[in-house]
Amino acid sequence: MALYSLGRGGNRAEVGDTVPMTTTGWSALVYGRTLHMDFRHIALPEDFDRRARDWAETFILTSMRTPEDLSTSGPRWSFFRDTEHAVLGATLMAHQLTASDPTAPRAAMVRDVYGRPLYVFVGYVAAIGDAQPLAVPRLADLSPALFAPLYAHVESVWTVQSFEPAAQEPIRVPYRPLAELASLAEMAEDDATDAADQALDGLPTRDAARPRIWPADDAADRSRVWRAATSARHPISVCLGLARERDALDGPFQNVVLGPTAAPLVAAEAAPSEPAEPAATQPAATAEAAPAGVPAAQDEAADWIGGRASARRSRPFARADAELLGALLAPQMPKAGAAALGAVLGWTLNASFWTALYGGAIGWLAAAIALELRRPPDTTARPASRTAPPSEPPSEPQEQAARGVRSDDWF
Repeated sequence: MALYSLGRGGNRAEVGDTVPMTTTGWSALVYGRTLHMDFRHIALPEDFDRRARDWAETFILTSMRTPEDLSTSGPRWSFFRDTEHAVLGATLMAHQLTASDPTAPRAAMVRDVYGRPLYVFVGYVAAIGDAQPLAVPRLADLSPALFAPLYAHVESVWTVQSFEPAAQEPIRVPYRPLAELASLAEMAEDDATDAADQALDGLPTRDAARPRIWPADDAADRSRVWRAATSARHPISVCLGLARERDALDGPFQNVVLGPTAAPLVAAEAAPSEPAEPAATQPAATAEAAPAGVPAAQDEAADWIGGRASARRSRPFARADAELLGALLAPQMPKAGAAALGAVLGWTLNASFWTALYGGAIGWLAAAIALELRRPPDTTARPASRTAPPSEPPSEPQEQAARGVRSDDWF
């Protein structure tokens, strides 16, 4: 049975069973933050020049948009190739890469010096020729564990600071065979006879004017899009797991599947069978509490990303700011009106700037005196006891400050 892949413009092209889908080896591509330094290329293939670096960076940055969704929606898988290189990558939380070995030193390398949770792009790079077929693992075989060895490059420069020589250039990684990738690629190659069934008509290429957002409602649909894109023999790109349509439309990926690629890491709490008690009588949840079966690092990252870090942009806070501004400006409105009236009268009597200024000052002062005289006397009885009144429950900003949540945790 002949193997079919998608040619330019989405047309099928016969490939033939005897064409080898192999590569000379894989290199590494790592982009992220470390303990002291901001985002940068940490590891690059040994043959990457400035053009190849810039080409890959456009896809990497797009895959890292809306990072607050990474903790709950699973990793974002991406594949992009041109006429010289092909990249198989994952964008995910750092603790997802280190979870397989909690005792290793790198298990603690999941937050920077400011306490911000780290997310990273890690990828394998193959050097290919134009129209060369390449065996890529199936979507079902992708996992954070497959990319976990690449975090060793982050570990090697974890404490480097910007003034050190090691911070000036990324680590150059040679191409070498990888047994696990080769095994998964062979499994994908065995499934190549089903490529005709997996092919999708009209799969956009680099010549497309805008990306195509594929409706992938289940795992079978996502696998179909992944298989069709990764089996192409021409420049193409695909990303699974972007959070927003806007992220896809503003990026370089020609094929995009929105939404989570895995089940949420933090399960939703079940609805209570009995009526809940009033909020005032319920004890506050502690930061150490975590759902059963969920690693503490995942729960903590989800707490920082999905909840408190976004609270500063919520509507209650914006409404409180508006009410505070109104409360500050309202007492000044009569004075401002009197000052404006005085300025107009001064200008009418003598068309001079100084006369208008004096008139405005007199109007402001007269309004202030009138308001002070009209203020009713304070007849409220003072409490005899010096005991402080009971304090109200802390507000959300106070609670965030007490727990050490910063407003710039992600930015």
